[in-house]
Amino acid sequence: MKKLKEEIRNVLQNLYSPREIQSIQRLLLTSWLAISDLDYYCDKDTKLSAQQREVFDEMLYRLGNSEPIQYVLGYTYFCGHRLTVNKKVLIPRPETEELVSLIERDITQNRDSEKDLKILDIGTGSGAIAIALAARFPQAQLSALDISDSALVLAKKNAQSCAVEVDFYKQDILAGKLDSQNYGLFSKWDIIVSNPPYIGNKEQLDDNVVKYEPHLALFVEENDPLLFYRKIGNHSKELLSKGGKLFFEINQRYGSDTKLLLEEMGYCHVSLVKDLFDNDRMIIAQKG
Repeated sequence: MKKLKEEIRNVLQNLYSPREIQSIQRLLLTSWLAISDLDYYCDKDTKLSAQQREVFDEMLYRLGNSEPIQYVLGYTYFCGHRLTVNKKVLIPRPETEELVSLIERDITQNRDSEKDLKILDIGTGSGAIAIALAARFPQAQLSALDISDSALVLAKKNAQSCAVEVDFYKQDILAGKLDSQNYGLFSKWDIIVSNPPYIGNKEQLDDNVVKYEPHLALFVEENDPLLFYRKIGNHSKELLSKGGKLFFEINQRYGSDTKLLLEEMGYCHVSLVKDLFDNDRMIIAQKG
């Protein structure tokens, strides 16, 4: 085990911090070798077969080229659910888990029952948000949209493997009016949630993000950073039921601007919510 750890460290030492390297070491070896954390930390003696050695060398090569560990393994965990991921979808972030938790708290605090609750996830990617909410509220009706055929195929597989019911539809939310009935959707929703592209194309990101994660799901033009919030906000005015709520994950650089945009659209009780790192990261807005 010590030798395998050392090999990983040598490959990654110029790419990541010592703490990040330790995290990648543990995740790779415990997941791939199917061993416990105890065996990992006790440096259980491990001998690789010729086939395992070949696979391990390939993983080291990919990691050494800044490919994220989640893509190398082919999966990640989100809100306790194992999701398949590949380069066609973003890797779900911890901040997005906070968005799911925010929605869960709002539902449990403000609704007597989840029965007949209708939730729409716009820009679903791997299906992470919709799947987590469907698992938490099994009586709710979940639907999710994405522009990418590849993402929708993956999201459907993830929903099946997590044993939850989510209806997935292809939709470009930037292209004209979102007509629910044309997509087998409900006409009114209690909750609409989205984690849309919000990173400016001039913002500096790590190589493992820029080289491997889908730019379609990451970037928005610097001259219109609120494009997706404006479009989704306009769609949601028609799609939300009276008193329905819109939940966004946002770029911390534009927290106040996004809040003002939604207020000018006529939403009420618009609130900025900070993440665990004290950054403006989420917004709640209610249809009057």
